Amino acid sequence: FVFAENIDTLFLDTTYCDPQYTFPDRVSVSNEAVKIIKKTKEKTLYVVGTYLIGKEIFVEEIARQTGKKICVNEQKMVTIQLSQRDLSLYTLEKTDLEMRNSGIEVSLSGLNVELDQIKDKFQRIVLFTPTGWAKKLVSKGSFDVKEYQLPYSEHSNFNELVDCVKCVKATHIVPTVVNPDQDPKQLIDLIITNTKPKVGTLEYAFQRARRRSSEQL
Repeated sequence: FVFAENIDTLFLDTTYCDPQYTFPDRVSVSNEAVKIIKKTKEKTLYVVGTYLIGKEIFVEEIARQTGKKICVNEQKMVTIQLSQRDLSLYTLEKTDLEMRNSGIEVSLSGLNVELDQIKDKFQRIVLFTPTGWAKKLVSKGSFDVKEYQLPYSEHSNFNELVDCVKCVKATHIVPTVVNPDQDPKQLIDLIITNTKPKVGTLEYAFQRARRRSSEQL
């Protein structure tokens, strides 16, 4: 990363500004989905629930590791093109790996109905729901139609927010996502407090040693 000096204002995506949100790195979560796919022996349709934009890194990693093409609709393909993603991974043709809009095209009840209609092609449907609100890998549903919720987001988690503030050292920090019950100042104070070395760590010891050294000069 390259940071300019003397940054005045940093606008921070505080969607997950809470220490409980420290989900794993994105590639490792994609790897968990790949493991599930490789263990599945039945002819299976894999559906990834996404929004209009987002979660592309997750599904692209699955495609690269499994050799599958990602089926998207025309609207999503336009978004993919504008985002300058790797177009070789995507197709408008039907495949066994699809990206669909969460909440609109994706539900366990709806997928059960769909499976009855495509029994000539698929024996099972597996739904992957990558979301930052999941704290661990959780599965639900039946053997025929199963959903896996995975702790994943392309928003910054709490540790990444702390690291960003440490590196940038802006004069002012503005939280861009604040719930009605949240105080913007408390959100920023929480991050700044966590940028300070914790007692008992090497970083804390080095900081104290540097301070003593400077006081003696």
